[in-house]
Amino acid sequence: MSWMRGWFVAVAIAGAVATSAWAQNEPPCRLGSFPFAYAGGASVLHKAGAPFSATVKWTFDHQLPDGNAFHAVERTTQARDSAGRTRAERAQGCYRGEDGQLHARTDVTIYDPVAKITTFWTTGNWPPFQQNVAIVRHQVPPSPAVARPAPTAEEQAAALARQNLAASEQEPPGDVRNISLGTMTIGGVTAEGSRVVRTIPAGWEGNELKLESMREYWMSKDLTLYVKSVFDDLREGRSAFELQDINLQEPDASLFQVPQGYTVREQSPVQASR
Repeated sequence: MSWMRGWFVAVAIAGAVATSAWAQNEPPCRLGSFPFAYAGGASVLHKAGAPFSATVKWTFDHQLPDGNAFHAVERTTQARDSAGRTRAERAQGCYRGEDGQLHARTDVTIYDPVAKITTFWTTGNWPPFQQNVAIVRHQVPPSPAVARPAPTAEEQAAALARQNLAASEQEPPGDVRNISLGTMTIGGVTAEGSRVVRTIPAGWEGNELKLESMREYWMSKDLTLYVKSVFDDLREGRSAFELQDINLQEPDASLFQVPQGYTVREQSPVQASR
């Protein structure tokens, strides 16, 4: 995690050159990706008979010790039709193009639970990705279970070593508080909120004093959908997403189609996990 935090800090410093552009009422995007805002919340579950469409507002705020501040806002779309097909868009900040300007980038994923097909593309023509290309993956049924021989002593020792390493890399110990936030209307629907506050002990990451991080989730049980999520950490800033203008009518079918101008490329079927 330390390298990721360093990367976000570097990105934030580089983004300072765009501060003048963000002085408007609503900045276009943030240089680099939106950290953690969508963790555990931005995916759309596949549920038949519960259609909706909504605008998703992504925000990022970071106050630096020297008084400098970063703020960015992006908007994307989420949708699900009556058959359970879903469209999930994740704001990925922006990149600086060859023209020297900032350009927004969004990852779009469409899943058809009946046909078992996932379609993915990235908007914004970000150079590291194939430009204007939509990838289509077909899921195949799981293969029959095959009996495996019992692990050897060496294999058991290696598995135990991996478990110990994973345990050492888990979240730091300390006080974890789970707080119920009750209900609130968000985007026109009722949602139940919960908050997890984690205290990082002094010295765990080289910090002289203890630190607190907070994650907050708001779930609509009727839609089986997170309608708001917030991540707040002094080291990385505050990032969030919130659904707005939720429409419970059948969404436009075009939302589940690859846009014109994109080349569709089929990938080999992906084996379904058991």
